[in-house]
Amino acid sequence: MHSKGYNLVKKLFNLLPLTDFQNISLRHLYRLGRLPDLKNPKTFNEKILWLNLFSEIEKYSMLADKYAVREFVNEKIGTKYLKKILGVYRRVDDIQFEDLPDNCVLKATHGSGMLVFCRDKKFENQDTVKKEMKEWLKTDYYKLYRERVYKDIPPGIICEELIEDKNLNGIIEYKFLCFNGRVKIINVVFFYDIYAEDYYDREWNFLPFSDFRHGPTRIEKPKEFEEMVRISETLAKDIPFVRVDLMLANSKIYFGEMTFSPAAGFGKFIPKEWDSILGSYLELPAEKSDSNKKSY
Repeated sequence: MHSKGYNLVKKLFNLLPLTDFQNISLRHLYRLGRLPDLKNPKTFNEKILWLNLFSEIEKYSMLADKYAVREFVNEKIGTKYLKKILGVYRRVDDIQFEDLPDNCVLKATHGSGMLVFCRDKKFENQDTVKKEMKEWLKTDYYKLYRERVYKDIPPGIICEELIEDKNLNGIIEYKFLCFNGRVKIINVVFFYDIYAEDYYDREWNFLPFSDFRHGPTRIEKPKEFEEMVRISETLAKDIPFVRVDLMLANSKIYFGEMTFSPAAGFGKFIPKEWDSILGSYLELPAEKSDSNKKSY
């Protein structure tokens, strides 16, 4: 979703005086080759966009906030699954880089994909990192893709401990796609020399679709799998759709984040019929409110 061409189109969309409905519809057309059917949504992307436009998704803003969600996680499953927070900042100039631990992660609280890693007390380029983070704090993430769940999250940066598995040359994340509170799909993401991912069903059968390259190897179901499912479904209870991201490192489970609109509702499925298959798993709330109907 971050090609040069798409970023140019994204800027154009944000300059035009479009309603959220118009903006989202045109983005779907550009990305997936057709306008979404938001009156009778059937695909996964269409249903995610419907929830974004017509449900009360703003009530989950605290859960999309990378810092505020910790209170919810603590209440539901306890602090033992939370990574250590080493700092919370509203201004980049408040970060004392010389006081940061040898290994940590800095990431924005109010959006997705905004993070940098520090290893062995080193960033690739500290001045570049500072400039990048200042751009984060100026970014209204809602305006990028019209994801309403991010609309009222105050910009901020948190510093977390860096978790890595001592037995792996990289990181593996387990992303549990919860449909109406139940785990149906697990997205396994490999952060090695390349980015890759695989999908499995709840019985850990490999699913032959992806929007990136497949992982380096099929992996066995982790022995902590049932506990991770329990955690995910506890956090996803009563939510139409949410993806719960967990990390497993050194036999310990860590909470990552909760995501309400993967790929902002414009994800490319290869092969594309999986967009409809996943869409069939999601039951939407029954009625639109009168105010939501006006968005058409």
